[in-house]
Amino acid sequence: MDYINPFVDEKAFILLDKKVNLPEQKKWLEGTAKSIDSRSLIFLVAWVGKELAGDCEVRRGRHRERFTVSFGLSVSSKYRGLGLGKALLRKGIAVARSKFKAHKITLEYLEGNVAAKKLYESLGFVEVCRLKERAHYGGKFLDSIIMDYVE
Repeated sequence: MDYINPFVDEKAFILLDKKVNLPEQKKWLEGTAKSIDSRSLIFLVAWVGKELAGDCEVRRGRHRERFTVSFGLSVSSKYRGLGLGKALLRKGIAVARSKFKAHKITLEYLEGNVAAKKLYESLGFVEVCRLKERAHYGGKFLDSIIMDYVE
């Protein structure tokens, strides 16, 4: 909660729009643990001392999509601009290839998140489609942009 709730306060480009409470956090942790145990999720974390600075979810698709891997990435505002997101995503790509034998690597971000777009493009992701007005953010509807990793 100490990690995720500040993203809500700063109105970061995430889908979460309200702070999480302890029961919600426990439910999320249980679901995440189950996904890790079932080998459909690898959760990478970056610590600076005892402080969680960033994370990267590497999630494998199910059934016929099991060779498709998607990412979720977040970096605490205190540690942005230092290369942490790039390092996490690079490690995530390597893990997707080695552990999940990924054929397709994809991610999604909200329109207007210029920093995310710049980071993803710098690593070789290209826009493949837009889901029009998918998320409500800042009083308006934003497109969700899907990118694929191209080596």
